Amino acid sequence: MATARMALHGLSSLEQYGDMLEADTAQGRLEREELISHFAVGESYFFRDKGQFDLLKHKIFPELIERNKTGRTLNILSAGCATGEEPYSLAILLSEIIPDIAEWRVHILGTDIKEEFLEKARTAVYSEWSFRMVPEEVRKKYFTRKGGLFTLDPGIKRMVTFHRGNLLDAVFPEPAGQPRGLDLILCRNVLIYYRRTMAAAIVIKMTEALREGGYLITGHWELFSSPLGILAPRVFPESFAYQRVAEGPAQKPIPPVPHLPVFPVALKAIMPRTPSSTHDTVREPQAVLTDVHTLFNNAAYRKAVALLEKELRKAPEDFQALCLAAHAYANLGEHGRAVELLRKAIDVDPLSAEPYALLAHIAEENGDADAAKGYLEKVIYLYPALVSPYLDLSAIHENMGEAEKARKMRQAALSVLKGLPKESIVEPYGTTAADLVHHMELLLLR
Repeated sequence: MATARMALHGLSSLEQYGDMLEADTAQGRLEREELISHFAVGESYFFRDKGQFDLLKHKIFPELIERNKTGRTLNILSAGCATGEEPYSLAILLSEIIPDIAEWRVHILGTDIKEEFLEKARTAVYSEWSFRMVPEEVRKKYFTRKGGLFTLDPGIKRMVTFHRGNLLDAVFPEPAGQPRGLDLILCRNVLIYYRRTMAAAIVIKMTEALREGGYLITGHWELFSSPLGILAPRVFPESFAYQRVAEGPAQKPIPPVPHLPVFPVALKAIMPRTPSSTHDTVREPQAVLTDVHTLFNNAAYRKAVALLEKELRKAPEDFQALCLAAHAYANLGEHGRAVELLRKAIDVDPLSAEPYALLAHIAEENGDADAAKGYLEKVIYLYPALVSPYLDLSAIHENMGEAEKARKMRQAALSVLKGLPKESIVEPYGTTAADLVHHMELLLLR
């Protein structure tokens, strides 16, 4: 594609073509639109990326609703919305969590570069394919079925408007009569289509469009190693986001993945451990596990630590309790105790990758990139079919200026992803293998 476009414009190198794309000229704008339109993906589905929608449901929307309860107004932008599933998902979610939604002024704007996508979005009629992540009760509540098609409830449809635009050239519109800035911008898996310099320019514009305290949510890898300005990374159990903060020192780039997820679901769900006669004979009571899970979800790490330490006094070689307690201590910033527990877990089961993955996150948090790399390499050795350590390593290599090594890690991740069923959900990213393959291929082109 790029070679053909270069020939069309009489250019002899990718560098010349890149300069033309970045130029603030009519030719540059038209070429950007042509290129992005060529790669744009129109396929989407409702509530895509469970982790991010859980984050919106449990953390971000409740915070924004509380903050705006006096004026009862929410302004939201869904950038690169394709055929509308994302902004309509936001409208449905808000209707679920705001009992008196009719008394609020909710403005959700969906933008995309392709008018044909927006035309479909405005009809709000979808096929079965768009409901892969939607519970049956939600579909029945908000859609009317006729044959193989589903029409969205008119009340939800009225909450969303659509506008054609290219993010690089657009001036982010203020909702009519609401010149107070945006509370939330979703720009997921869009910035990956742009060169880094262009993506950085878009991030600056989006930051300026947000109110102080407003949130930006992007795809999982799109801003890694990028300067964030006055956007502060916020890491939650479900996923991560960026929040506009008051003017001050520039924020550090976000690390490769949300540090130390507060409950190790992802690793345990997809990483089988070699049976060990030592720790398999000791089991935590189900009631204790349930209590710990609840405490983690409520960020009550100190209480979780107390409960787990009590269990460890009874069974000091309980592998699961050791790892859970290490998670809790790490989230409290008590890395010394976390590392101590993880080393004990390794003694109990030296062939489990989970302790090494946690040690890698702690090492990176403490600025020890070399140690983090070593731990991640052990994770890959023990479980080479896991995607996340390759991507974590690629980000570390990139931060260290080791571009070729970063590229090799991404290629390795892509190879693993291509071996997975296309519709399988890849943890901890909460999206399908097919989606991640597409995004990794674009990353390797940048």
